[in-house]
Amino acid sequence: MGSKSIFGQLVSIGFVVFIVWILLASTPQTRLERACRPVDWTGNLATSTAALVAPSYQQSVTKTFRSIDYSCQYMLWRLFYEDDYKRALKAESDQQNANTSGDETRTDASTIGSNDK
Repeated sequence: MGSKSIFGQLVSIGFVVFIVWILLASTPQTRLERACRPVDWTGNLATSTAALVAPSYQQSVTKTFRSIDYSCQYMLWRLFYEDDYKRALKAESDQQNANTSGDETRTDASTIGSNDK
């Protein structure tokens, strides 16, 4: 076995540990943040490099990587959680509609009873 196979095994183990770290997060938001953490790490490295090489670009690099991090989290949210979110909104809307029609029925019934007197 050459050094390539050992390097490949180490990369594979590191990737599995990274995936497990993401899945162990207790909330969906934390999972999204962890999944996009490599973007943050890369952004920190790029910002530090920009600060050393061309300090005038530091803020621009920081802003760019924040945008990329947001895009990463947004894409993953849409991929994994958007359908659940839409179902929850629909269920909430249906519940409110059911409560509203129930209130109208009660109001109509109380009005009818008061008109008969």
